[in-house]
Amino acid sequence: MARGQVLCVGDEVRDIEAAQAEGLDFGAVSWGYARPDVLQARKPKLLFSSVAEMAVLLRKR
Repeated sequence: MARGQVLCVGDEVRDIEAAQAEGLDFGAVSWGYARPDVLQARKPKLLFSSVAEMAVLLRKR
């Protein structure tokens, strides 16, 4: 797959760091390990607040 077609998803700072190290977009989930504000500070491409929101936003992608 082309890098532009990949969205890594996770709930930890190390998840977003790993995606960014590889030049991949990242979608953070707000219901996991790290607080949403901590993940947002790392500038994810998307920040999901629910599985339902994730489904809606990913359909648009």
